[in-house]
Amino acid sequence: MTDQQTQQQSTFWRVCDELGECHCDFRYTIYDCEETYIAKILYTVTAVVSGILALIAIIVLYFRLNYRNQKIFEMRNGFPRPKPIESMGLFGIIFNLLQMVHAIFMLTNSIPNPVFRSFMFEVGFQFGYCCFACYLFGVAYTLSESSRVIYSNWVKSHIAVNILCLATITFPFLTNTSCALAAGIYAVRGNNEMASKLTMAQYYFWTFYCGYLGTLLLFAGVRLMRLLDKHLLVQSELRVNIQKVKTGALKVRIIVVVGTSCMWIFAFLLGLYSACREAVMTNQVTNMVVAAVWLFAGPIATFFVEIAVLINPEIAAQLGHLSFGSSSDSRMSHDQLGSNSRKLTSFELGLSTKAKSTQSNFITSTLQLDEDVRFSFNIIKRPEDSMDVLLLDEKESVSISNDSGKLTKVEQEQQKYNATIGRVRTPPPFRTNASSSENSSVL
Repeated sequence: MTDQQTQQQSTFWRVCDELGECHCDFRYTIYDCEETYIAKILYTVTAVVSGILALIAIIVLYFRLNYRNQKIFEMRNGFPRPKPIESMGLFGIIFNLLQMVHAIFMLTNSIPNPVFRSFMFEVGFQFGYCCFACYLFGVAYTLSESSRVIYSNWVKSHIAVNILCLATITFPFLTNTSCALAAGIYAVRGNNEMASKLTMAQYYFWTFYCGYLGTLLLFAGVRLMRLLDKHLLVQSELRVNIQKVKTGALKVRIIVVVGTSCMWIFAFLLGLYSACREAVMTNQVTNMVVAAVWLFAGPIATFFVEIAVLINPEIAAQLGHLSFGSSSDSRMSHDQLGSNSRKLTSFELGLSTKAKSTQSNFITSTLQLDEDVRFSFNIIKRPEDSMDVLLLDEKESVSISNDSGKLTKVEQEQQKYNATIGRVRTPPPFRTNASSSENSSVL
C-alpha cells in the first residue's frame, strides 16, 4: 500500500497507518476500523439502557405532573424558574432519548454526514448537563420561596442567582454546539487541522463547564446538608414526625453526590480527550475505554437519580445511619436550644431577687428562642411552601397539612409557646418605669 493510498483512506474521523490498520473516532463512525466489534457492543448497550431509563423517567414525570400537580417551570417576574425534580426529569428524558437515537444511527450507519453526526453526539450531552444545572438552581429557587431565613443563609441575591442560572444553562449551547458544527464542516472539507483545533476548543470548554458545575453542586450540597441538619433538629424538638424529612434529605444527598461525581468524571475525561485525542484514537484499548466511560456515565447517573426519586421512607429507614450534615453543628444547635430553656427557667425562679440583671439576660435568650421557634413554625405552618417541596414529597406534604391530628399537635405547640412568651414578658410588679420603657422598646 502506497503513502498516497494511505493518505486517501485517512480522514478526520478514521485514521489509517501505513499497514492499513484504521482506527475510528467513535463519535463519528464505528465501521471499517479495528474498534468495530467492541464499538457495536457499546452502542447496542447504550441504545437499550437509555431507552429503558427514558421510559421510566417518562412514567415518573407523568405521575408527578398529573397526580401531584407539579410544574416543570414557573414564571416569576418574567423569568422561568425550574422546579428541581421536574426540570431535571424533563432534560434527563431528552438526554436519554437522544443517546438512544444517536446509538441507533451509529449502529445502522444512517446519515453518515460528519456535521450531522457531530451535532447529534454533542446536543445529547448538552441536555444531560442541563439536568444537574436545573436541579441546582431549582433548589435555590425553592428555598427562596419556602423560607427567607434559609435562603438568606445560602445565597444573598436573587438577581445573581438568575444571571448565574441563565449563563450556566445557555453558554454550553452557544460555545460547544458552535464548535461541534464548525469542526464537522471543516472535517468534511478535509481541513483536519482546523477540525482538530475546534474539537480541542470544544472539549476544553466542556472541561471548564463540567468542573465548574461539579464544584458548584458540591458547594451547594454541603451547605444544603447543614441547613437540613438544622431543619431536622428543629422538627424533632417539636415532636413532629420527621421520617419523610429524613427520606427527602437522603434523596437530596444521593442526587448531589451523583451529580458532582458525574460532572467531575466528565471534566477529567474531556480534558484528557481534548489534549490527547490523536493518541487516544490510535490506541484500540484506550479508545474503547474512553468510549465506554463517555457513553455509560450519563445512563448510570440517570439510574441512580431515578432510584433517589423513587425511594420511600421504608427504604430510607434501612439507610438511616447516613448523616445529613455536620454532627458537630447538630450538637451545637441542640446545646443552644437547651441553654435557651435553662435561661428561661432561671429567669422565672430568680426574677424576684435579681430583676435588672436577670431581665437583661432573659431578653437576649427570649429573642433567640423566639427566632428559633418562629423559624420552626414558619416551616411547619404551610408545608406546601416549605422545604418538603425541595425534599421531593410535595403532594404528601400538602396532605399532611390537612391531617387534623398532626395539625392539632402543631397548634398545641404554638399555643404553649405563646402562653410561655406571654407569661414571661409580663412586667414584674416591682420593676421601675424606666426599665419598663426600655424593655418595651427592645421587644
